[in-house]
Amino acid sequence: MSERDLKVDERARSVLQRLSGSTESLDTSGSYDRNARLAERLQQIEQLFLLHGGQRSGPDTGEILFEWGHLQVLEPLGEGSFGEVYRVYDRALDRDVALKLLKTDHDRPFQSQLFLHEGRQLAMVRHRNVLAVHGAAVHDGRPGLWTDLIDGETAQDDQYRTLLSRQDDALEFIESMTLALQAVHASGLVHGDIKPGNVMRDAAGEWILMDFGASLDYRNADQAPAIASGTPLYMAPEVVLGAASNVTTDIYSMGALFYRVLVGSSPFEVRQWSELKALHESHQQAPRARLADDPNGRIGALIDRMLAIDPALRPDPGQILAEIQAIREAPHRRFRRLALGSIAVVLITGLVATSIGFFRAESALEQAQVEQSNTEAVNRFLQRILVTPSSTGRVRDLTVEDMLLTAANDTESALADQPRAQVSVRRMLAESFNVLDRPELALEQIQLARLTLFENQILMPDLSRRLDLFEIRAAEIEGRHEESLVLIGDFMDRHFEALGDDHPRIRWARLYQITNLITLSRHQEALTILENHFAEMPSPEPLQQNYGYGVLQSWVGVYAGLGRVQDTLARAQGAVDWLRQYPVVHPFNEIDAMFALASALSDANQHERAIEVLKQLLPLIERVYSRDSREYIAVWINLAAYQRESGQVDEAQETMEQGLDLMRRFPGSSTITMELTVQMNLANLINANGDAQRAETMMRENLSRMLTHLGPTHQNTLIQQYNLAELLNDQGRHEEARVMAEQTVASKRETLGPTHQLTLMSMDNLAVALRGLGRGEEAIELHNRALASMIEQLGQDHPNSLLLARNRLATLVSVSPEQIEPREIEAMVQRHEQALGDDHFDTKKARALLY
Repeated sequence: MSERDLKVDERARSVLQRLSGSTESLDTSGSYDRNARLAERLQQIEQLFLLHGGQRSGPDTGEILFEWGHLQVLEPLGEGSFGEVYRVYDRALDRDVALKLLKTDHDRPFQSQLFLHEGRQLAMVRHRNVLAVHGAAVHDGRPGLWTDLIDGETAQDDQYRTLLSRQDDALEFIESMTLALQAVHASGLVHGDIKPGNVMRDAAGEWILMDFGASLDYRNADQAPAIASGTPLYMAPEVVLGAASNVTTDIYSMGALFYRVLVGSSPFEVRQWSELKALHESHQQAPRARLADDPNGRIGALIDRMLAIDPALRPDPGQILAEIQAIREAPHRRFRRLALGSIAVVLITGLVATSIGFFRAESALEQAQVEQSNTEAVNRFLQRILVTPSSTGRVRDLTVEDMLLTAANDTESALADQPRAQVSVRRMLAESFNVLDRPELALEQIQLARLTLFENQILMPDLSRRLDLFEIRAAEIEGRHEESLVLIGDFMDRHFEALGDDHPRIRWARLYQITNLITLSRHQEALTILENHFAEMPSPEPLQQNYGYGVLQSWVGVYAGLGRVQDTLARAQGAVDWLRQYPVVHPFNEIDAMFALASALSDANQHERAIEVLKQLLPLIERVYSRDSREYIAVWINLAAYQRESGQVDEAQETMEQGLDLMRRFPGSSTITMELTVQMNLANLINANGDAQRAETMMRENLSRMLTHLGPTHQNTLIQQYNLAELLNDQGRHEEARVMAEQTVASKRETLGPTHQLTLMSMDNLAVALRGLGRGEEAIELHNRALASMIEQLGQDHPNSLLLARNRLATLVSVSPEQIEPREIEAMVQRHEQALGDDHFDTKKARALLY
């Protein structure tokens, strides 16, 4: 076993010994990476154990080298010119910490006093990227300070250059260190010795700035430290030439740190102090920083500014953080500009399409002139909107929504004498607002367009039909599905005879009919429409991409709702392949298709592939929407769900917590509904990981917030009630579960209907509670009704049907085993194995009924 393997093995055994008093169950026969992860996980368990009030026995007497105050010194970790670092046991904190003891001599007592004074100040700095200093004192004549013990590699390890090769990871590293330095400076302190060796990455992946002691040491040294220590290579020129350290010299050192870690070499490669001093005396500027993934060179330029010879030209932490945010937003802004340009093209294209009908009129020439004028008016209007200078004289940097709102407000005045142009613009504004999930704004534009048509007695039949379709879509987005279906029926009654079944407007109306029906769980009706009208797949023609893709995704949605797992997967993969035939794919469609494929793979028990697809999707989402978008966070949430389905419950909880952290770091990235949904899913994962008490507390708090923000009839509120009742049943608290289940069954029947899947699952929940209360006959009757309705809708192999079948048989086993048909349990287990796989946790629950 190599030295590094031994170190990892000893670390894992040490933690396990402290927790359980034994290491007999520890298997360290695996690879180094596996054992390192095992050691990290054991340390995390130990920290959680202590946080929740656990106690351990402390080190054996034989492990203690010596005592320093209340600290028991266990082993040396390193030594420098001015201090020694040890791993120690802190009896007050009941955990291992790091102790730095200063090397002193009696000729420089001020050094000890300065060390203690600033060490105590550092103990007041609290930031997640700054090493936590717990205190400083003198014992046995030796000053020291003790800090968190960070177990990992320092940033001088070359592995981190590969890890940080992507722009986003490099920006996160720069941001973490800048925030750490900002916190130090805000406390009135100067670090003074920023270098790769004083930065570590902890087990949670956080970058930690540490080792302030070195800076306090060398600042008052009689002579410069030896070049071999590496520190001078990161000193600001003025410090090398004799000036004291300050906040601007820290910025230079931080720039040198980023240069070394991200570029791969120090700003100046010298071996002697005299060489470095000569370089700075000649005002030599460091070579420009060039990174592998820095398309516009902005990260490199930021590092160059930090390494400026003139301290006044170096950016402060606030300016660095602002530049980081600007670099992150650059892809988003590029997308916004592309989207603005696309909207202009679509508006003009839509206008041309609207004009086709007019060339059939008797006065063809006159109508053509009218439409040409109409097109020119819209062109001029859009150019003015897109390139209007702001008060600073610059071109506006508008979001898509900004541009649309500006266009909406200016349409009437800018096109006052051309009502046809007004209507054309408002028609496309309505479509665009629907795309942005702003149906209320879409409906406003539809109403204004219709009013303009009426007041000016203008007939634009095809455009009017499009307005009708956008109203249908707006109602669907707002969740008014039944109303949307009524509008579709009215649209078909008015236009079907004149247009025919193959007309694009009729086909779009049918697609909206299908998507509404899917949302209402009326999958069989949706399937009938698809089979009758969309049996043939549309050819991949670029001009028909949205329509063709809409047909494909409708098939995916219907099959998924019906539980036809393999059909869903085939259609989802077909949609992805279909899009690949286009020279330029709409990014929204590509994102949607990959999401659908990942979901289908998960349903088909191919969770690892589903996770791979989502990981492939992350860079695309980030490029299109940015990291602080709800779409990016949604990938994390779905990733956690697939990890849960694959049995990676610990990883799923960690991923879900990361998604929740992203939502909190970027408040504008999510809605209250999304946050509450994530909290609900996180509570389920915590329950699956065995912490039912914490899960119940979270569920009850979340339910209270849902009732306040979403209302008692919102679907997520009803789902949270179902989850809570299920948890209570699992804990054997059947009377509480019965009360909760009866409430949610009644709410769901009223809100969703008696045969909705959620209603049926809540009926099943109630049946489980009744079984636990000894009301077996009532339970069986409920089970039978719920299962029969679920199978009728989804088939017997759908996961929801399997859940209800499993619970029904569990009730029969405990209450009335004579009612179980021969080999009924074996057949149910076999369906689980075929639909979910042999190792799925639900399959294991089904098998348990055999014994």
